[in-house]
Amino acid sequence: MRFGLYRKEFMYNDYILVGPKSDPALLKNNISIESALENIHNNGLLFISRGDDSGTNKKELSIWNKINFLPNPQTHKWYLSVGQGMVIKRTRNKNEFVITSGRDGHIRRRPLSCASFFLLDWY
Repeated sequence: MRFGLYRKEFMYNDYILVGPKSDPALLKNNISIESALENIHNNGLLFISRGDDSGTNKKELSIWNKINFLPNPQTHKWYLSVGQGMVIKRTRNKNEFVITSGRDGHIRRRPLSCASFFLLDWY
């Protein structure tokens, strides 16, 4: 018996950037996640990373890599790597930015990044 002769992708996970409602860097006006992360980096705005080697964390790091920057929590004080999942639950009352799954039912803040094929993870 042979399996997997024809792959049909029909499900995906998507990722979004969420941040403070005040939107201190006017990120909601950006047309890409890449320019949003560049604004966060250039303005030293607080960004919290899962830092747990999960799919979400790997997607976040791939986006940073796409803009030729790799944040280091030791030298970039605006970048916090917490080393565990469900970052969005712990960050509701802070002024920080987080990349999270768009399907996360715990989102209470406004998504700031627009849809991008780069933010889809097909499976």
